[in-house]
Amino acid sequence: MTSIHARQTGTSSGQMESPPGEDTGNDAVISAEAAAQYVTQNASATAAEGLPRGFSFMIRDEPGYRIRLSVEDLGAQDAMEIVLRTAEYITWWKSLSYFPHVQGGRGYGPEIRIETKNRVHEARQLLYLPDITRYGILELWKGGIGGFGAFAGSLAIDAAANTGSSVMFEWLED
Repeated sequence: MTSIHARQTGTSSGQMESPPGEDTGNDAVISAEAAAQYVTQNASATAAEGLPRGFSFMIRDEPGYRIRLSVEDLGAQDAMEIVLRTAEYITWWKSLSYFPHVQGGRGYGPEIRIETKNRVHEARQLLYLPDITRYGILELWKGGIGGFGAFAGSLAIDAAANTGSSVMFEWLED
C-alpha cells in the first residue's frame, strides 16, 4: 500500500475537513486508497458536482514524489482538461494517462497520454465525448531505472461530473 502525505490548501469555499484519522492541523499520512476515497467523498457534496474548482491537495509528498492535484475552471462545459506540469529543474520523463474505464484497479480502454521531458514542463489535453465517462482513471508515471517507468499513483475520476474543469497534476520535486 502506497503512503501519501496529504496536505489540504483549501477550496474557494474555505478550508475542508481534515483527512481521516487526523485530529489537529492539516497534515496526515494516509494510504493512496484513503486519499482517493477522501477526495471522492469530501471534494464534492454529490458525485454530480465533481471536484470543486479551487481545490488543491498534495496527493504525494515524499522524496521523488511530491505531487499536487488542483482543479481550475476551464470554462468549456463540454470538455474536461488534464494538465501535467513540472518544476523548471525537473527534466526526467513524467506521464499522465487517462483511461475511460477501470478493470482490476487499472486503466482500461484507449489511453490518452500527455508527457513532459527535458525542456517541456507542461502538457495539456482536452477530453471530449466519447472519452468522458463516469468510471475513468488517471495514472501518473515517472522515469525509472533502465528505461522502465516507475508507477507514481492513480486516481479514479468521474470525468462526466468534471466537465468544465481543468484537472492539474503538478510535479514539484523529483
